[in-house]
Amino acid sequence: MDALYALEEEDKKKREETKKKIFKKVEFSANNYLSNSLRLENGENEKIVVFRPLPFILEDGSTTMFVKVAAHSVKKGKDFNYYICPKHTKGIEHLELGKECPFCELENRFLTEKKNTTSEEKKKSFGMEAMKNRVVSQWIMRGIERGKEQDGVKFWKFNDVTKGGNYDRIVKLDKLRNNESVDAGDGEYSIFDLEKGKDLNIQLSKSLNKDGKEVVTITSITDAGRETPISKDEETGMKWLTDDKKWFDVFTPKQYDVLRIFAMGGTPMFNKEFKVWTNKDDFDKIKNAGGNPVYDEENDEWVDEKDYNTKHNKVSEVEEIEKIEETYSNVVENHEVEDELPF
Repeated sequence: MDALYALEEEDKKKREETKKKIFKKVEFSANNYLSNSLRLENGENEKIVVFRPLPFILEDGSTTMFVKVAAHSVKKGKDFNYYICPKHTKGIEHLELGKECPFCELENRFLTEKKNTTSEEKKKSFGMEAMKNRVVSQWIMRGIERGKEQDGVKFWKFNDVTKGGNYDRIVKLDKLRNNESVDAGDGEYSIFDLEKGKDLNIQLSKSLNKDGKEVVTITSITDAGRETPISKDEETGMKWLTDDKKWFDVFTPKQYDVLRIFAMGGTPMFNKEFKVWTNKDDFDKIKNAGGNPVYDEENDEWVDEKDYNTKHNKVSEVEEIEKIEETYSNVVENHEVEDELPF
């Protein structure tokens, strides 16, 4: 659709601006993600992952157990990849990503197309495309996985579901234990207490989705039977609490150019020569077809060298050599051989 592939002047200006910015490169570690443990191996039908939540310490010194972010999803194979929305996510202004988001722009374009068309079929199609690019809310928690304390602080990101989601289960559990404590005359209580809090037991099991496919789901989240400190060793506990790893170091927000390629269904690849992000899928497509990919900076796309040369009235190095050799051959063939001089 035109709305999906349209490259407006405003987009080009944004790409030029983001070229000049320097982005922090964070070393990837699977140990940063609780989600790596929230899966079942072959032969496993269920298991329990024990997680002890830790508070986020905010810039003003206050604490919170949950950080809310906005994200966009892109389906890759069977899974969905989520990318932080710079327009609707708070707390990342210092990264200087700006407030422009290509996903949000696409959603608005499709909604405009839907509003302007009189075709019911197109209305439905534009509506579906707009929905694909809509923003969703997610929650992030930080904490320690019991049994894997050596991994350090881990982060857990999950979708914000109105009822029955992970956030809803955990908050209700905390309220329940608080009410029980108050009713018993013991005062306010929280399962998130650093000294007398509780670990969370996350129950995983296999089930069938609506399409009849086997998937791994979180069937329940319960609290441990006993109250415990975050760590028996005070120094270790303090190390976890003051760990300087931020959620945006782990779930790294992307710059506009990268998000734009994801929004178009592509795979970002950095072009060192031109210092821009390009679509690797276009590069591979030309390469796999036996062509020679050349980056067309003017149109921000990979094209085959022959097409590029034709468009820009250029010849490749090989063609240039062939042309010179052909010219030289014609000169030799057409040159009259003079008589040998008598000396």
